[in-house]
Amino acid sequence: MDDRYDKEKLSRDDQENAFMSVPWIKDLAEVIVADLVQWSNDEIYTRLGGRLECELPFNEGVNASAIVTPNDAINPRIEIYMGMVREIYRDSFTFPLIANKISSSPDYTDPLKSEFSDTPAFFDDGVPNIPDSQHTEIYNSVKTRINEEGFYPGIPENSLACRFLMFEVMLTWVFFHELSHLVQRHYLLKSGASTPENIEVVHHEISNDEPIDEDCLDAQAREILADVEGSELTIRYLLRKKRFHFSSIYLLLCAQYCMFNRFYKAYESNLKLVNSNHPHPVIRNEMTSQFVSEYVVLCLTNMKGSVGRDQIIRTAAYLNVKSSLISGIFWGNRYEKMDGSLTSFMKLSIGEYAKERDEYYALLKRSMFEQLETIKKHHMHRHNFTDFMGHLAFLSDDKK
Repeated sequence: MDDRYDKEKLSRDDQENAFMSVPWIKDLAEVIVADLVQWSNDEIYTRLGGRLECELPFNEGVNASAIVTPNDAINPRIEIYMGMVREIYRDSFTFPLIANKISSSPDYTDPLKSEFSDTPAFFDDGVPNIPDSQHTEIYNSVKTRINEEGFYPGIPENSLACRFLMFEVMLTWVFFHELSHLVQRHYLLKSGASTPENIEVVHHEISNDEPIDEDCLDAQAREILADVEGSELTIRYLLRKKRFHFSSIYLLLCAQYCMFNRFYKAYESNLKLVNSNHPHPVIRNEMTSQFVSEYVVLCLTNMKGSVGRDQIIRTAAYLNVKSSLISGIFWGNRYEKMDGSLTSFMKLSIGEYAKERDEYYALLKRSMFEQLETIKKHHMHRHNFTDFMGHLAFLSDDKK
């Protein structure tokens, strides 16, 4: 493992923990999760005669899992460790402030302004302005208390609004990623063999299991499929909550980028096919952000409005590129040894490694489509992401 992290920067996490009340963060998370569980039951499990449950255990691990017993698949549960929830809140807590410092630094010149300044989503700062209509319920519920008791002195209201929106969209994505393992019934595909009907199957977000050969590739492909459907369900959630807006999509992309950087800590600085249940985080980020961008274009194109499709495509590209740029600089300044160049994660995401990325991508995509044949037959949700097969380049059946 290369020595890319700054120990002094890493130690800030322990200092910040003193200002993060885990029980308070859990209270916030439970409001969001309760709504997600209710929707999942109303939409999927009640119709099947079952019930989904979700727990937020007080565990320091930065992990989440989907747990199911094959002979009782309609009564699964999701666990999201508070270690994971706290890291989501940590990124949301710090990102708006640091992102704005980055964009206002004398050394920073926005490389996207000349090409994208005419797009509807363009903004100069590190985070967009959050309109009142996009303020989350949890932010509105604590706003008065924040003002009256003097919490977060000197922090602009828009940064606080960004904080709570980013926290909500990322926690929602993690929940839906785990739900996707369940509704796609990945236990039917695990290790290519039948699973004992009375044994729990656990899909961990971070796992020490080390599958080999084709099992490794198939397990990684299932993670991409969970990332994709989790993103589709998150965008559907934003539409349902009337929060589908450029600002929420940007913060979702930023939050995912930060999470994949966190997972990258355990990976080498190359794009070789890793011997793990989970794909290389750079690949996960690229494939997930491509899907989000394409799906946003599809949603916006189907809405009535005066913006043409070409402009919508350019806007989605802007949100994708800007989120990667600002999030990459943010992560480097937070945790890595910075010498003025790109971070290791950013370097692996650019043209120099295009051949390795394309080869990795092609292997995963081929496995995804092979497994999708089973998933489409057994998917537990009547209206799911496979409905978009053929409508998005990401989900095209080109197996080359």
